Amino acid sequence: IGEVMAKDETMSVLLQEPAVVTGVEGLEEWAVRLRIMVKTLPNAQWEVQRYLRREIRLVFAEKGLSLAFPRQDVMIIGDSPKS
Repeated sequence: IGEVMAKDETMSVLLQEPAVVTGVEGLEEWAVRLRIMVKTLPNAQWEVQRYLRREIRLVFAEKGLSLAFPRQDVMIIGDSPKS
């Protein structure tokens, strides 16, 4: 993703250095946290962050990886309430 970002005409001008992927930061019940460090021009971090998140989502979709969403099942035991 960092290489794709560096080749993108819009993004490459916002970067001061190539993106560095340091790896997996944590494994949790509903998440795998990755650390990607990017040095941007002042005030460009938000645009770069949105781009990175979009590209990660697209790459995951290409590879058939789905994003985890917390799910909770609720069971109601007993009689239905009367109106």
